[in-house]
Amino acid sequence: ASNVVVGSGTSADLLWRDCILNNLAQIGDYVLLCKESLVGILSLIFIRRDLKDRISCINADIVKTGLSGTLGNKGGIVIRFNVDESTVCFINCHLEAGNKQNEIRLNNATDIHQKAFHQTGTLSTKQEEKVLNADYTFFYGDLNFRLTCINEDVRGILDRYHGFLAEGNTKEAEHMFG
Repeated sequence: ASNVVVGSGTSADLLWRDCILNNLAQIGDYVLLCKESLVGILSLIFIRRDLKDRISCINADIVKTGLSGTLGNKGGIVIRFNVDESTVCFINCHLEAGNKQNEIRLNNATDIHQKAFHQTGTLSTKQEEKVLNADYTFFYGDLNFRLTCINEDVRGILDRYHGFLAEGNTKEAEHMFG
């Protein structure tokens, strides 16, 4: 979290932006498409400059889930945009911590998906603006889920999963986790 490393606010956001842009400059010409922050979460979306004209409908929203949706210590940043005819959505979350909080974490994740772009003062509630209607969705962040398996067991499961994918057996891979 950027607020832990260098404080919170605009100056910390600028430090992260500049650091990332300087590193991206080593591999190409990138520009910042969108920036949004919520307490300890910072989302910076960069694109190659030559793709800029192909991007449209850039929207960002914040969903607070801390203290019954009133505090931003937990929640998510949702950024969605179109690349040509495809919709891309990034959801950066900080969910409830604790070994016994799985139900709360799952409810928070559901709230973020359902409330993004649908709260008072944000975007309208048109069907095409819903998070679940994106063509590509990336859900990431400090999700705080805990694995209760032994490390070797988890690695064995993942090896089996990757084996099914390598063989082209996507149905068997899907059944492992669904």
